[in-house]
Amino acid sequence: MTEKVSVSWSLEKVLMELQLLSLMLHNTVSALRILGGNQAASVTFNKGADDEGFWEMYSQIRSSGVPTASFAPVIDAHRILLATDKQVFNSYKRRKPKSPLNKADNPAPSGSS
Repeated sequence: MTEKVSVSWSLEKVLMELQLLSLMLHNTVSALRILGGNQAASVTFNKGADDEGFWEMYSQIRSSGVPTASFAPVIDAHRILLATDKQVFNSYKRRKPKSPLNKADNPAPSGSS
């Protein structure tokens, strides 16, 4: 079976959206701190340094053509080896733990009996 995969994204747009997410999360946490009893003067709220420029650039990126890449790998199903029932069953069998080392292989330290 072949599946077609398409990718359509812009790094600049992703970065700008991460900046927005960061601002929103920080401001949400600040609001929750105030609701939780902190003094309003003790928390900070953030906004973009250049709001107008940010939204203008974001609007341009969002409306411009976005690079697109797609690929569709071809997989020949006849060349895929399927496991037999026995192989699947054997893969779930409990394996015996390795036996501890024999005393002959691991001699006692000098000076002990």
